[in-house]
Amino acid sequence: MKNGLLIFPLLFVISASSLPAQESVLNDISYTRLENGLDVFILENHSTPLVRIALAFRAGSIAQEEKTAGVMHLYEHMMFEGGSSLFPASASLLTEAVRLGTPDMNAFTSQEMMVFHFSLPAERIDQGLAYWSEVVRNPVFGALELENAKRPLINEIGEGSSPSYSDGFFSAFPWRKDVRGHSSAIKKADIETLKDIKARFFLPNDAAIFVFGALDKKNALDLIKASFGDWEAGGNPWKDFPPSFPFPGIASSQFYIAESQQIEQGKAEFTMRFRGPDLAFGSVATSAHRRKVVAAWLLVSLLSDSKGPYTERLGRWSENQSKPNSWFSESRDGSIFTLSFPLKLDKSKPAWQECREGLLDGMWRDEMEKIKSGAALYFGAGALDRIKNMQKINQAFVREEMAGFQNSLASDWAKGGAEWIQEQKALFEEVGYEDIEKIVGEYLLPHPGIFTLLVSQTDYPRELYPALENGFSKAEDLQSWWKRRRP
Repeated sequence: MKNGLLIFPLLFVISASSLPAQESVLNDISYTRLENGLDVFILENHSTPLVRIALAFRAGSIAQEEKTAGVMHLYEHMMFEGGSSLFPASASLLTEAVRLGTPDMNAFTSQEMMVFHFSLPAERIDQGLAYWSEVVRNPVFGALELENAKRPLINEIGEGSSPSYSDGFFSAFPWRKDVRGHSSAIKKADIETLKDIKARFFLPNDAAIFVFGALDKKNALDLIKASFGDWEAGGNPWKDFPPSFPFPGIASSQFYIAESQQIEQGKAEFTMRFRGPDLAFGSVATSAHRRKVVAAWLLVSLLSDSKGPYTERLGRWSENQSKPNSWFSESRDGSIFTLSFPLKLDKSKPAWQECREGLLDGMWRDEMEKIKSGAALYFGAGALDRIKNMQKINQAFVREEMAGFQNSLASDWAKGGAEWIQEQKALFEEVGYEDIEKIVGEYLLPHPGIFTLLVSQTDYPRELYPALENGFSKAEDLQSWWKRRRP
């Protein structure tokens, strides 16, 4: 996700076309694709005597079907519950991690990926690589361990789970946006379900390994090949996958009102959400797709610029010390723009009217039309270069935090592959105001959106019924997809 002052992980990508066909250098990051399709990223950093290894798979909730909603998260937990062929129980698997000296072994599942990682002393890099090769390639799935893994996940879902306001965009396949999934799908999962996931998604050609730290690049690559080079590739798990989310996913705009403990009396927050450009999940990704995503990143940076005209004008309209903020959450399938506005309520008119007529259909739309008609004139000829330079300055700080940078790089890989990572710098330099004008005209102005009005608990009774009478719905009436549909 990119918002406010954006951070682009690989602004300094250096393409090395003179290198052999599957190899390049991303500044000081070495990239190689092994013969079996495994993408390898190596970063040498001797600031600490540690190496951090992360293994990522394109196997997040985006890979789920309705009948398997939540099972990706379950699979992640089973990797630590069941052990492996070499470590036949969870205890022995964890004991080996302790022996290796890792202080932080963990895993996570997101919409885009599943990641397993730990840090360990640099001199044990070969053992760490061999460990993850064994764990992900040869997991053991036991019936008792499976039932033990299910319980906390089912409890985590619980009756208190609430939907995201953006769920309306994704009603065709809502389970692909829901990592936690449906308790009944988790209950029905069996050993064969897990074996099917492993066979379809846990393949070297659907994976990437990131090895950062106190290492020698050539030696690290040799060790990676020794541990993972004989891993047999499989078919493309995405070749015959269901179609992409319909765009924009809703036939007309949706408006919601809710009370919030975080909002002070006399104030409100109005949030707009629109579908944005995707990194082409379900079709062949091209530079045109990726160019739109970079343009969307730069647009929200300009909109969030505290010195920019958009923030200045809409900030004055809100009569609040807080400024409007903008986000862009990019995805293979289902990218979202989020534009947030803190407001000071005017007691002479209801909040819904202030937000819908005064802001959405008034000043905000006017500002968007100006940007669409001439972004350089609106922001100023040098504003885009200034934003780009700010990203380059902040790049150095991002790379100092190895775990965060590694996770960010893995996320970019999962969403767009190595090609997306390699192309970011060139696109970042190339994208100009014309690209930003097209984004506004193609995504923000012509399509319906989802809009939420948050008011304080004190103001809510006064604001609720006028809003309901003018097209708003109560946010509390929203239901998670799994409460509406049963797999």
